[in-house]
Amino acid sequence: MSDPSLQSVMADAGENAPLLSAKVFYSGLSFALFGVLGFILSITVFPLLYLVPIKSHRRKRCARRLLAELFPIYIAFMERCGLIKISRHSCDNLGDGGELIIANHPSLLDVVYLIASVKNANCLVKRSLFFNPFTAGAVRAAGYIRNDSEELLEECKASLAAGDSLIIFPEGTRTDPFRPLKFLRGPANIALTAQSDICPVVIRCKPARLMKHQAWYEMSTQTLEVDIEAFPKISIEPYLQQGSRRSRLSRKLTADLEKFYLSH
Repeated sequence: MSDPSLQSVMADAGENAPLLSAKVFYSGLSFALFGVLGFILSITVFPLLYLVPIKSHRRKRCARRLLAELFPIYIAFMERCGLIKISRHSCDNLGDGGELIIANHPSLLDVVYLIASVKNANCLVKRSLFFNPFTAGAVRAAGYIRNDSEELLEECKASLAAGDSLIIFPEGTRTDPFRPLKFLRGPANIALTAQSDICPVVIRCKPARLMKHQAWYEMSTQTLEVDIEAFPKISIEPYLQQGSRRSRLSRKLTADLEKFYLSH
């Protein structure tokens, strides 16, 4: 005799199979669109910006504005396909007037979510993105900062002084769910060097999808709920008043940032 519970599971699987197949299709389509459109823009629109007789900082802002307009459309497409559902809290004025924004990095699309939410966003990005044919045109035209730059601190300081909103992921890469949370000291050094307060943003994903070592098609099993919450700024003035060596202050600030994110 067959197991009734097994029959129920098989029936549910049969009913959900068309929906699951559709989500796999839409998941693949969304990532294909991202790559194709990125490549097309990299060989058409972004190179044309260099031909326009405007100053470098204006060209960068034009490129950033274009990305800030396109990413919400891309997110809306993914929401329409039932792949993601985004909610934002206290993000209306995020990046208004320029600020140092840090965020945890649970999924592949975190930078897309943030650029779509932040005004005039500059980013600290991996070196490889400057040579990837699908992203090189965008990151170069927007003037994003390479994380291996020899003048990293000065470039970040200049960006903040110019009124940019600088986005940094303190983990340096996507969160590894099998390892303890560990921040690099770069964001703390940047905050101390630029004497810039820190705006912490917490990104929560349920269920965990598009994590490190996770395939893109695994996001198709159910809708990814993304919650983005901006918290009040963390003042660095108390750290600067301690009068300790920069390396010690950096370690202290980094440890405090880790504690903040672990508590949220």
